[in-house]
Amino acid sequence: RRREQLQSEEDLDHDRREEEERNSARWPALIGSRPQPQREFFNGDRVWFRNESLWGDGKNPYNYRGFVKRVGEATLSVVPLQSKIDGNIYSVRVPRDDDYVFPDFRDFTLRFQVGDKVLCHRGESWESKAVTILWPIGEILEQGLPIPRGPGDSVPTYKCRDRS
Repeated sequence: RRREQLQSEEDLDHDRREEEERNSARWPALIGSRPQPQREFFNGDRVWFRNESLWGDGKNPYNYRGFVKRVGEATLSVVPLQSKIDGNIYSVRVPRDDDYVFPDFRDFTLRFQVGDKVLCHRGESWESKAVTILWPIGEILEQGLPIPRGPGDSVPTYKCRDRS
């Protein structure tokens, strides 16, 4: 009976290896993984987006956080939250590429504000820093972090520098 069980496990492992080999032949650039489908967006979705003309110094997250007004095939029409706050509502076109737009699943509230003195955990120690930017989504690409795709994914909330 034990031999039958071991043989069955070996057969399963063999089948799994064969499937991985077939997949790597189909998607040679993605060996060992499957391609991720592009996320669907809908009118009203909250999103983070990149648009250098609105970025400014990066300290106002409402310039690069908004909601989808219109979904196009290659672009999204996004209304920045700052435009709603100012009462001058406008939208910007953003490519649907992951490097430019991704879903916003986070709560809007943060504990600290720009200028607050905080302790940041770096490696195995804590360092005294000052908050310089809230929701620094630009750091995702700069640091090569994974693009957030779902509610459990990490989104940077603060960028800090040495206290002065």
